[in-house]
Amino acid sequence: MRQVESKPGLGIAGIPGIIPQPMGVPGPYNYAGVGGPVLTANLPNKILFLQQIPSQVNKQELEHTFRSMYGFVEVRTVPGKSSIAFVEFEDEGSAIEAKNVLGNEWNLKEGQPPVLITFAKR
Repeated sequence: MRQVESKPGLGIAGIPGIIPQPMGVPGPYNYAGVGGPVLTANLPNKILFLQQIPSQVNKQELEHTFRSMYGFVEVRTVPGKSSIAFVEFEDEGSAIEAKNVLGNEWNLKEGQPPVLITFAKR
């Protein structure tokens, strides 16, 4: 049986509390202040999660960057949360390649914090 330790964070329905965390698994982290824990060790999949997007960057600018990458499908923004977006690819391999090209931190706008790139939670 796996050992579990408790860490402070957001519990059920986003209510502050203690959430069980498997031993040795990092987190919870909240890099961009988007209101919830974000694990840095999400498993690769076909959707990238972007955080800390500068407020002056719109969906079309993100699409312009990702459109040239093999397997790009779409950029999905979140109404009311302009600092985050999801980028979908045809398959996991295409998303991995895009993340490798841009890295974990993408300097999109000079003088702004980098955009953080992780795989979306499944």
